[in-house]
Amino acid sequence: MADPGPTANFRQILLYRPGALGDLVAIIPFLTKLRQTYPAARIHLLCSASWQWIGQTLAEETYSVEDPRLLPLFSGVRANHFPSPSGGFDMAYLFLQNRDSLFEQGVLQFARAVRWIQTRPSPELQHCQPTPKSEQINIRQFLHDQEFDGPMPIPVLRLPDLTEGRPSFMPATTDPGKGLQEGQVLRGSVSSPFDSGTFASKSLLCIHPGSGSPAKNWPLENFLEIARFWRMRGGQVAWTLGPADQALKDALCRQVSGDEHFSVKGDRICADLTLAQLCALYAQPEILWLCNDSGPAHLAAALGADGIAIFGASDATLWAPQGMGRIRILGKRDAFPAVEEVKAALASLAKFD
Repeated sequence: MADPGPTANFRQILLYRPGALGDLVAIIPFLTKLRQTYPAARIHLLCSASWQWIGQTLAEETYSVEDPRLLPLFSGVRANHFPSPSGGFDMAYLFLQNRDSLFEQGVLQFARAVRWIQTRPSPELQHCQPTPKSEQINIRQFLHDQEFDGPMPIPVLRLPDLTEGRPSFMPATTDPGKGLQEGQVLRGSVSSPFDSGTFASKSLLCIHPGSGSPAKNWPLENFLEIARFWRMRGGQVAWTLGPADQALKDALCRQVSGDEHFSVKGDRICADLTLAQLCALYAQPEILWLCNDSGPAHLAAALGADGIAIFGASDATLWAPQGMGRIRILGKRDAFPAVEEVKAALASLAKFD
């Protein structure tokens, strides 16, 4: 792998980071240190088109990893129509789990140097046997330490103007046959401006019951019990659902007219929000969030919101969200937390008057 040396003065830097929302958010400390190290550099970011709205806050230029103009690179061939800067890139960081020499060869056609950043520890580095906590590492630290020495910056996501796409939330209808099953209530809407008075923000709990894998999801009935607990304290609940959460969406629809114990009547249920809308929700002052190990958890944490991340099928140390807010990590691999444990953690974070 080509290396320009430790004293290089980078002016144009490319980062290739495919993957899910949480994968992109996890490189924020790496990007922060990159800017501290090379303050005059112009950052170019290749990420999923779905996350480019956030990508635009992290880099001067963003491109989609799905762009067909990139395909020749994976065969080690120059991509003639890729919009590289005049003179090319001084450095290209390739965030990949496995090193791809052909891809590196292709990128070197318009970059002076490339550097492979492994996206998660290899199984042998994660230690199959239980290890002391001091030997474990968070994914952000793992990425940061492959390139930089010294302390890792705290993950902070600074957003652009949020006036575009602020969400309008509607209470769940009491008649599941009207609206909900057609998506009229569960769809993010920008038909009216977002009003900070929509919620009494000090008592708003944002629940995201989904994730990228059903195995990582705490049982929905547990989230429903938490929502009931929160309402009994005088709080309000907003449910967010992603494109992959259709089964959870259907289950919540059925709960609208359900029994008194698990009914979600009066809650705000919003699905298919744009990324800007989701950020607008998490950026409200003094809200709390409750998520599984998922992209929204990493996003909310990076935005500085207080909240709780629930683990049960993944490494809670490696994948714990980080940020400026107060964050509680509950559960561990193969051991979801009990409902009472989550209630206690929420009570400790609550800011009721």
